Amino acid sequence: GRFGNALQAASHSDDLNIVKFLVEQGSNINAQGGQFGNALQAASYKGNLDNIKFLVEMGADVNAQGGQFGNALKAALHSEEPEIVEFLIEQGADVELQDREYGNTLASTAAQV
Repeated sequence: GRFGNALQAASHSDDLNIVKFLVEQGSNINAQGGQFGNALQAASYKGNLDNIKFLVEMGADVNAQGGQFGNALKAALHSEEPEIVEFLIEQGADVELQDREYGNTLASTAAQV
């Protein structure tokens, strides 16, 4: 489906309690699939900092690639929430990661202007 798995769908929502519940029940934080590629990318696109912080704290890979935007940092650019971009970079998101559409994050950002 669109989200690939329940955790990705919950991460795209604004309900941190559901995200926590699914992780406590054993959901794979870094499972790939769906439009956004993984739960962190879905949360980053939605712009939900609480979900993002929790997923990273629980071991989400900030540089995992896949999905429509390529990685969580590029998905965060679409949320237009600078604090999310800053947080992901602080957590080690690689601004030089390449993807199939625009190349690295800088090129992707320039293409949106």
